[in-house]
Amino acid sequence: MEKAACVLFLVVCAAWDVKKWSFPVWLLLVGTLVPVAFLVGKSFTEGWTVWLSPAIGCSFGLGLYLAGRFFQGSFGSGDAWLMANTGLFLGWEKNLLLWWNASVLALLFAGVLVVLRKGNRKTKLPMAPFVLAGYCLMELGAWKEIL
Repeated sequence: MEKAACVLFLVVCAAWDVKKWSFPVWLLLVGTLVPVAFLVGKSFTEGWTVWLSPAIGCSFGLGLYLAGRFFQGSFGSGDAWLMANTGLFLGWEKNLLLWWNASVLALLFAGVLVVLRKGNRKTKLPMAPFVLAGYCLMELGAWKEIL
């Protein structure tokens, strides 16, 4: 159920990011409340320790937000909030892998754009579709086959 909710959230975010280049606050709020509701349910059966990994994963999004501000817009605040939400869904280890997957996919896509002369190093890309693709690769175990 959690995976389905995460995929649905990422699909909606990816579509919104491609179309509008931003996320509405209500969507990010839903993306925060849904995993928190799952965590509350789990904490009754598994104890408070279920919050540790998601809390660290969520703080990863804060780190990306601060890095985006420090490096002047290299990573949007909506994208950072998206990574914070996926951290709540996945925990810190999987969220770090997800960020790696998304970054590699975005880099490969940008490289193709440069080679085809459709973009340059200043071309901006929406990150959410790459986060969705990275999540799918992670869940399918595709990197295990490649590496």
